[in-house]
Amino acid sequence: MERLWSFLRRFSYVTKEMTPAHRVDLLTEALLHFSCKKNQDMDTALRNSIEKATNLAAATKDELSIYIDSLSLSLADANEIVAKHIENLSNDKSKDNPLSPEETYVDLLSKQANIENERASCTDTERRTLHQDHINRIEQDIRKKKANWE
Repeated sequence: MERLWSFLRRFSYVTKEMTPAHRVDLLTEALLHFSCKKNQDMDTALRNSIEKATNLAAATKDELSIYIDSLSLSLADANEIVAKHIENLSNDKSKDNPLSPEETYVDLLSKQANIENERASCTDTERRTLHQDHINRIEQDIRKKKANWE
């Protein structure tokens, strides 16, 4: 939105001497030009973003495999470590923005449902096991939270 206003700012000097009808016509033309230009540039920007994301994913995958090989970990162990790290990050974020007990309960149930859906659609047995472990941890958290709430 800021870019739009930045683009339209240039017209303020021209339009201040115009009648309201002419001003509307000029700004309409300017907005049509802006949207046309954005649409023309969108395919290039999208292509560049996809290429950048693909390159980043490939580089990250290579770096991760090198790192995992140097640690002599299995892929399942690495996935479990990542899952724990993500869980710790989400726990750290929740400390900054504390939720009410009801909101925490709903959040845990939502996480559990999402992971159960992922587990149901997963065909890899190792990943299904990791999902089940994560579900079990969430269920333990729910039981602990319920005990504290009551």
